[in-house]
Amino acid sequence: TLDAMLRVTRDRLVTSSNRLRRARSNWDWAVRVYSGGPIRRAFSKAFRTVLRWIGRGSLEDDRRYLGMAEAAYVREVSRLGRVQELLLSRPNELKGASLLGALESGGISKDVYGGGVVKPKGAQEVLLGEIMSSNEEKSWSKEVKRWTLDARAFVREVTADVFQTVDSDKKCMPGVTVGGALELVERW
Repeated sequence: TLDAMLRVTRDRLVTSSNRLRRARSNWDWAVRVYSGGPIRRAFSKAFRTVLRWIGRGSLEDDRRYLGMAEAAYVREVSRLGRVQELLLSRPNELKGASLLGALESGGISKDVYGGGVVKPKGAQEVLLGEIMSSNEEKSWSKEVKRWTLDARAFVREVTADVFQTVDSDKKCMPGVTVGGALELVERW
């Protein structure tokens, strides 16, 4: 369900935010090594020499990497806040009596043995809110529709962003390329 997708997205965003926070801290430390008092400057000079010897760049490179890590971290944290907001604003469940009443009025048919069989068309009407009788149920249906559209748009945005970083000719599933999956996500 959409709720489960949002929870998985939240867990992945927490993981990536933690990684980016650590990367940001590492690059921040590398930039701070270049400044400081006389002892730190002496240490910094020796440290920079070692860094150049092992192939690391200059202060400008470290600042650029710090800036990229900062920007990525801010983006992930804002996405994390957005997914958490979506999860917390999820509409309440429809009351059982209302759902059963709606099903009985258009979604359940009695079979020969007296049991109930859900008709697909009736169940679809219930889910779409077409046969809801009270104003409370109609407002609930509108609220659920709005939340669903917002949540789907968010999942689509995050998924499309990830897919766009991968070569579109690579296969992500049997018979499906990343480009094809991206088109599917965009249509969703």
